[in-house]
Amino acid sequence: TLALCLARAAARAGVRVALLEADYGSRQIAARLGVDTPCDWPQTARRGVSWTEAAIWSIEDRITVLPLAEEDDEPPLRLDEPAVTRLIDQLRGQFELLIIDTPPLGDPQGDFFAAGDECPIDAVILVRDQRVAVASHTQQVVRRIREAGIEAVGLAHNYCKHPNP
Repeated sequence: TLALCLARAAARAGVRVALLEADYGSRQIAARLGVDTPCDWPQTARRGVSWTEAAIWSIEDRITVLPLAEEDDEPPLRLDEPAVTRLIDQLRGQFELLIIDTPPLGDPQGDFFAAGDECPIDAVILVRDQRVAVASHTQQVVRRIREAGIEAVGLAHNYCKHPNP
């Protein structure tokens, strides 16, 4: 939800934005936008075909979406695979803002991107579920993000209790 909201807000501000859906456990972006996914970005990355084959332009939202198909017979592409890094580099050359909706860290597909100079990510917003979040785990995740070479780390607190007015 946060990734889609950020993409929409940036597009309304006039930013050329792409949204890459990489959370295999929660394939919902295409459905939320009401678009079909005849071909998804992992299929194009595996075949060495241009990302444009999988890209969907959401006219109403003014964002380019690279969704995951509802089902795929192939195993998920890991975020630290060279094909994913190449795709991200290509997208960064075409868009002012690339938002990647990733799986939770600790998920089998959630291993982070290649570290150091190979890391294609500039900043991370870590979504923290306040119902189950543990401070020591959050600190560990932030440490992993920084070890990958990413300096900008933001926290978004989700499911916070609000006091009654």
